[in-house]
Amino acid sequence: MDRRGRFAGLVLILGAVLSAAAGQTPPIVRTAVGYDFGVRLTFAATIFSAGEIVRAAVFYRPAGGSDTEVLLAELTPGTPTIARAVQDLRQRPLPPFRPIVYWWQVDFADRTMVVTPEETFRYEDDRFVWQFLNEGRLAVHWVEGDLEFARDALDAGASGLARLRSLLFLEPNRSIDIYLYPSIGDLESALALTGRSWTAGHSDPSLSVILLPIPPGPEARLEFERLIPHELTHLLLFERMGEGYAKLPAWMNEGLATTIELSPDPRYRAALEDAIANRQWLDLEGLCAAVPSSGAEALLAYAQSASLIGYLRDVYGSGSIVALLDAYQEGASCTGGLERVLRRSPRVLLQEWADYVQDEEEPGALGPMIAGLVALGAGGVTAWAVRRRRMRRRASGQASNYRRPGSGRAAS
Repeated sequence: MDRRGRFAGLVLILGAVLSAAAGQTPPIVRTAVGYDFGVRLTFAATIFSAGEIVRAAVFYRPAGGSDTEVLLAELTPGTPTIARAVQDLRQRPLPPFRPIVYWWQVDFADRTMVVTPEETFRYEDDRFVWQFLNEGRLAVHWVEGDLEFARDALDAGASGLARLRSLLFLEPNRSIDIYLYPSIGDLESALALTGRSWTAGHSDPSLSVILLPIPPGPEARLEFERLIPHELTHLLLFERMGEGYAKLPAWMNEGLATTIELSPDPRYRAALEDAIANRQWLDLEGLCAAVPSSGAEALLAYAQSASLIGYLRDVYGSGSIVALLDAYQEGASCTGGLERVLRRSPRVLLQEWADYVQDEEEPGALGPMIAGLVALGAGGVTAWAVRRRRMRRRASGQASNYRRPGSGRAAS
């Protein structure tokens, strides 16, 4: 085994099997597992038995997964018999930081067998020595920094969960682990070793953990308040929607995550202000499949998506957001979900939103309006705009084209 491989434990397991010879001592199987992160996974079993062993195999899968791998072991005869099975993780990578369940089956010449109870180990990046702090359903793992550093991360996570509970009625189904890498390079290399990628600050929610590159420093707390609630949103949406998560429009996914941030990126304000001043919006249908990951378009996409979420909450009600999640969970298309729940096409919804946030007549009012995006979240922008637009229309005698959707649903 590679010198970096480590044993997760040595477990004594008594095989429950009827022996062909009356009074024969039942077989005993002792198992161990070790790995070299991103390179190889090694299972070993020491088998004490008077019977002839014809085959030994180990079965394993990520906890909660359905795809089980099977490895036939090489047998070294003797007393005891040694069984060893090795998986090349460069060919069959494991999801990092997930619990891995495994068990052995040993077959004997007399057609009896031993199947060991399931055991679990966590596939953690053992290239680093991780510190640990937890509270409630959240746990923080970090490499560099003190307890205050970890405490700030936990506080940001707890506040993010409170906002998710308030807006989306989401609660985590299980404990959530947050791993803080000391640099982007360290995180990227960890994910590359496991066949994953990390782009623009977003980890894969299917990993069921949050992985972030945040080192100790003066900016760490702001990064926690922005990134941890953002990633918690993706993770809890994935938990809620299951396979339907793939149908969730990108603008809604990222808009919700940005809305939950405690300290949104201040550049969102400038991006949204420029778009309002120049009347240059991003097409909503274009944001159904993906949101740009970098550049000025990405800033506008996140700011606009968050503002749209605030518009939905303040004009159509929080229930409309939950109803949209239900529609997409059931398999509705991006357009189909909006038409089913809001009776609006993407084009019409975007125009309604633009009518409320656009204010060419009094450009000076844009500053405080957009400042709400940073100070209060996306809802601050649209709530202010909605109230102001309604007062202006009442004063001018204009009839609003807004119609609150009915409670019924139309087929998508």
